[in-house]
Amino acid sequence: MKAEAKENEEADKKNLEKIQKLNEADAIIFQSEKSLKDLGDKIQEEEKTSIEGVLETLREARKAEDVEKIESLLGDLTAAMQKVTERIYSETQSSDPGSTESSTVPNEEDAQFEEVK
Repeated sequence: MKAEAKENEEADKKNLEKIQKLNEADAIIFQSEKSLKDLGDKIQEEEKTSIEGVLETLREARKAEDVEKIESLLGDLTAAMQKVTERIYSETQSSDPGSTESSTVPNEEDAQFEEVK
């Protein structure tokens, strides 16, 4: 029994890695679809089209369980989503100049405390 487990150890390890990558693909697909929905009209049409194209290709790779293609597409999708969120964030910051100020309260004092043992 131990010999059989030893023989299958490498195959089991590869199978585990495959399953983890498929689960990661499922999570990223779900998260990206939710982000697209949440961003709504803040996302530009060409960005949305590009991301949806990568999402569709990723879904197909997920169904085919093509781990190498999934890894490549996950990087592409993550980079595309990051680019969109950075653009939206920078636009939000430039339209709201007061948001870059320090969040400290004027006349703020440190509280005095005494440690009781």
